[in-house]
Amino acid sequence: MTHIKQTKIHNILRSALLIFALAVTIIFLKSYILKSGGVKGRTEMDISKITELIKKHPNDSDAYNLRGNYYSKKGDYDIAISDYTRAIVINPKNADIYHCNRGLAYSHQGEYSEAISDFCRAIEIHPKDAEYYYNRGNIRVKKGEYEGARLDYLKAIEISPTYSNASKNLSWLTQTYLNTKATDGRSVGTRTPENSELQPMGPFRYSGNGN
Repeated sequence: MTHIKQTKIHNILRSALLIFALAVTIIFLKSYILKSGGVKGRTEMDISKITELIKKHPNDSDAYNLRGNYYSKKGDYDIAISDYTRAIVINPKNADIYHCNRGLAYSHQGEYSEAISDFCRAIEIHPKDAEYYYNRGNIRVKKGEYEGARLDYLKAIEISPTYSNASKNLSWLTQTYLNTKATDGRSVGTRTPENSELQPMGPFRYSGNGN
């Protein structure tokens, strides 16, 4: 009996150690991928690791976001949008990053109305993130909604006074927006948007907030 009990205890301990080792491996893998700023090298091996992570943790919203970023970097925006959407469904209350990334993917496809909707939702969830306003401002410029874009850039600068791209785009918009006045009341030029440079959209997000 004593031998049987010892054998059972040994088996239980061995199983516990195996489970613990597996958990540590998964946590390390996820941490490594996230801290590396995405899928290092973006090779097939890397994407297979992310997919494996999703299979083991099908309710891990960050894993879907990570895979979405992989496909966005490859230009496969439809697949990326599907992954971002899955992340949003899994974790809707903390989905501002996922909405931001899906908005970026939509913008790359020229689907500006959908992109604006996503940035609006990201702002609703996290209203203190300057980059969300900045991105929405850029999309509004592309749609010709210049006043809305101006207000978005102003809000981005209010939240983050050192946000240089927002300041540059606000200055650009002031100079190219026909029949408007600068914030100090003076008249501005009438250059067309084609003759000026708009600073690019913010990057795809992996984790955390802020620009």
